Amino acid sequence: MSALPQPNEAYGLLSSNVEQQAFFGRLGQYGINPQSEKEASELYQMGAKLEAAGLTGPASEQPADSPITKAAEQLDQLLGRTPQGRQNAEAQRNQAIKSAADQLMEDPETYNAVLALKQAQADQLAQQLSQQNS
Repeated sequence: MSALPQPNEAYGLLSSNVEQQAFFGRLGQYGINPQSEKEASELYQMGAKLEAAGLTGPASEQPADSPITKAAEQLDQLLGRTPQGRQNAEAQRNQAIKSAADQLMEDPETYNAVLALKQAQADQLAQQLSQQNS
């Protein structure tokens, strides 16, 4: 069995693997699969821009029956900004997390990264308890 990575390395590995798998897995559900590293990078950049745009909230002065307003409302629901959309997004998110966790546990490098972080966490807790009892 190989040595466990250092906690910082483990965190970086998990962050990278989980984020990539979740992001591209979600896109794959919609039939979007990058064909190159350049496409993957562009998709990441687009995702970041969409996420940033979502933080500002919708700003609309269109009449309520405008096709643009209706499209914006549908997009808000799809993105989880309505109660039903948030509920659907949460259920999909939970399923994606479970699926990613199941798949990632099969990767020895990811498994060791989780063990390394849990070991570091246990060491830190033991040290805190030791200091409290001193």
